[in-house]
Amino acid sequence: MSAEPILPLRPAADPTPPITVEALRDRPEAVPPVTMLPPLLVDMAGLSQLLSRSEASLYRDDSAGRIPAGRKLGGSKRWVYSEIVAWVEAGMPCRRTWEAMKAARHGRK
Repeated sequence: MSAEPILPLRPAADPTPPITVEALRDRPEAVPPVTMLPPLLVDMAGLSQLLSRSEASLYRDDSAGRIPAGRKLGGSKRWVYSEIVAWVEAGMPCRRTWEAMKAARHGRK
């Protein structure tokens, strides 16, 4: 198992290394409180706050395929927080391009 960072989202100027699973096994006191961890899933209101855009504009962007596809959870739609961050860091490509980028990264066609 590789030492994948649990919290890979740090400002570029922050010299603090990301927390790894191995580090948490060796030092359980290093586990940040749950309130400090980013959410795993965000709803449209959370997405609106993350991207500093109105919910109405995000609904339009979702319909037009300009943001990553959300996932249905019960009767609502949620977005994976880490995917939204990666999408922004990749330059916010359209959904079709984003899906192709993800497929290429995972070795799928």
